Amino acid sequence: YNDEIGKNGINNLNSESVEKIIDILLTAFTNYGLEEDDEPNKYGLEIEDLIDIVNDAD
Repeated sequence: YNDEIGKNGINNLNSESVEKIIDILLTAFTNYGLEEDDEPNKYGLEIEDLIDIVNDAD
């Protein structure tokens, strides 16, 4: 997806790419972005920001 973003920009992703990127980010968030109390850690907060950016591209 880096090539697609580099070539077309984040705001020109097709909907399939957006869905797949969101899936990847959600997996990373679930695996690495939560504290033991299920609150987002620093990495999780960064992932949330990325999810917002990608969602805005759709």
